[in-house]
Amino acid sequence: MRLSTKSALLSLLAVPGTIAANSYSLFSGADSIDFDLTSASNSDAGNAAGVPCPWTKLTPLSHEQVVTNWYALWAGNYSFLSSTVMPSIQVYQDRFPTGNGSAPLRIGNASAFLEFIKLARADFETYAFTDEFHFGVGNVIALRWKLNATFAGSSTAKLERGSHVAYNGTDIMLLDPCSGLVQQILSAQDLITYYHVLQQPLGTV
Repeated sequence: MRLSTKSALLSLLAVPGTIAANSYSLFSGADSIDFDLTSASNSDAGNAAGVPCPWTKLTPLSHEQVVTNWYALWAGNYSFLSSTVMPSIQVYQDRFPTGNGSAPLRIGNASAFLEFIKLARADFETYAFTDEFHFGVGNVIALRWKLNATFAGSSTAKLERGSHVAYNGTDIMLLDPCSGLVQQILSAQDLITYYHVLQQPLGTV
């Protein structure tokens, strides 16, 4: 019997993100998010040692390369991980429904991010994103995507195997100016539609 992707994802919810010292706070209260807009000063790149930063002036061409690598990574081409994201990547996302309340997602390194991608894909026979549109300004990229997937079945979802699953989301990427790699992700997605399509209970928030 297959394990539910939802239960597997919940194992990641306790992973703390590494919050940079120089950051801006979005939202308020217990669920506030620190979105680092000065990551170059704290990055893994070598500019502090006087090494030139090749990506200081990020261009539309470099933006396109990041987006191409991003979708390839989510398509299951995991070899793109190191050429797409920083080792210390931080991912902030909507709270996940658990069936009994909700829980925040905290990812603070590339290994945890790769595990998250694998778990997100686990209950699907096919899993691919369509790029609705994207644009970049400086070291920030925003993209609107749509997931199209074929459900493989799980121990909890009522949806039949082979059913089509689709929903939308938006990712804002903050790139490290020195390496051109993704340093932070702020993601908003239509999880209500996703869980309704899977016929899984949402619980109370």
